[in-house]
Amino acid sequence: MADDKIATTISRIRPLGGHIRVGFENNLFTVNGSLASSDADLVRDTVSALQCLELRP
Repeated sequence: MADDKIATTISRIRPLGGHIRVGFENNLFTVNGSLASSDADLVRDTVSALQCLELRP
């Protein structure tokens, strides 16, 4: 599942105090590989991954 990739990345950067940057300037594709229609699609994917890790966005 593509959410697993985001969750893995988040779980690795969080203990280091990392922040998440989401938007077209960083990525054009959603977790399922389709072209994002807006930044909102990318934010939605990230929020979903954070919720899977029981983290607050």
